[in-house]
Amino acid sequence: MANGINNKKDDDLQALLAAMAQKAPEHQAELGLTAQQVQQIQDASAAFEQAQQGAHAALCAYRAAIEAKDGARHAAIELTARLIAGWKPNPDVSDATLADVGVERDRKRRRAVPVHRPGEVLVTTGNTVNALSWSPNGNEYRTVYIIESRASEREEWRFIAATTRTKLAHTGQRPGATVWYRVYAQRAGRNSGPTVPSAAYGEQSLQTA
Repeated sequence: MANGINNKKDDDLQALLAAMAQKAPEHQAELGLTAQQVQQIQDASAAFEQAQQGAHAALCAYRAAIEAKDGARHAAIELTARLIAGWKPNPDVSDATLADVGVERDRKRRRAVPVHRPGEVLVTTGNTVNALSWSPNGNEYRTVYIIESRASEREEWRFIAATTRTKLAHTGQRPGATVWYRVYAQRAGRNSGPTVPSAAYGEQSLQTA
């Protein structure tokens, strides 16, 4: 009886018991069996077969119960989702009422943090190092500052570094070489405008383009 509960050993045992129960009376004398032993074989065969049938019925009932549970779960999810989708955006339904029925209204989006243009970049020159500093100018903590440089108006602005601090040591510089710097703030995917360029070893006349 291959049904998901019984294995081959059970099937083999049931076949053995059935054969013994059927043929034992016929060969009782030759096998040296008493009438009581013949009855015990027959009782064991009947009991095991009944147990197998019960196990099979229990398995079928279990599977049916799981299917019924899954169906009820799917229906309940559809119902509650449909109801909640109507309640949440309804201004006539208060947060307190939603909480009473076990529903939490979606939290309002956090206000966008403004991004400001940083303050003027101050450049202090040293031996192979240009020290830059600027003020946050209203930007909140952990705002990222992007620093760019170029040597002349003919060059494109080149990325140097990104930092959450308001200062940067630009190392590896040649003393006396003109380098222009600008900084812009970045937060949540939004950028401020760049600062007016400031120079190391140069006149403050570079265009901001």
